[in-house]
Amino acid sequence: MSADEKPRPATSERLSLLCSEPGLSEVEATLGALFRRVEAIRDRSMRPQVVQGFLVDLDNALLVCCLKQLISSSEHGSRTARTVLVELGLDPGLVASLEYERIQDLYSLATDAEFPEVAAIFLGPRVNRKRLQKAWPENQYMDIPLGNRRQAARGRDRFKLDRLLHDRDHRVVQILLDNPRITERDVVRIAAQRPTRAEVIRCVSTHRRWAACYGVRKALAANPYTPEDIAIGLLPTLLLQDLKFIISSGILLPEVHQAAEATLRRRSQREPSGTEE
Repeated sequence: MSADEKPRPATSERLSLLCSEPGLSEVEATLGALFRRVEAIRDRSMRPQVVQGFLVDLDNALLVCCLKQLISSSEHGSRTARTVLVELGLDPGLVASLEYERIQDLYSLATDAEFPEVAAIFLGPRVNRKRLQKAWPENQYMDIPLGNRRQAARGRDRFKLDRLLHDRDHRVVQILLDNPRITERDVVRIAAQRPTRAEVIRCVSTHRRWAACYGVRKALAANPYTPEDIAIGLLPTLLLQDLKFIISSGILLPEVHQAAEATLRRRSQREPSGTEE
């Protein structure tokens, strides 16, 4: 190390510095660059690449502080911040693609800093196994072989399509979601289906056309059969009145309910009026 170089502060010390007033300029500049890239993208299917680059390129302290600020900005009405969180919430695979040791370090760093909302991003996929046992992979509304159901999912018969909305085999649902005759209302019904299977939920949450629709995200967050990592990731992207409604419904799994209440406590400022697309 040369005489002009300063020793790099420990990660926790750097995090404290970044989250203090003097260090926020670096955080704001980093998020500003991310927001400009996201806003320039018209094709939603390209956004995950940008978000993944954001996760990979930053050092641990800067990433944790940026995520903290990102969640805060989203909860106080920033549409672009909410867009980034939507991508993170809908596709936990973006975080899972990081090295396992780094995910552990990021989780520990956020936990030690008492940023539970950030730490939750780095928790691995979690599925309620007891509930999955109740979610059989068939379709009681269309009791025909899988191959026939997949063929029907490509068709035009609205009577059959309505019954396929209840299908619990992700191979059928994936075809159904790509059918141009399916509407957002149909996808909300699929996302809200109970019981359902994690594979079906992930088909919806990663679909490039439907996943970002607000009604679909709300249904996913409110469904007690949604894997916890997806549900918790989507909570900061919900409007305040919907977050309150989900909490009051009493149907959330304990871990998701706790995260929802923590999110609500952070919403100290009133969100802007208007609907979200």
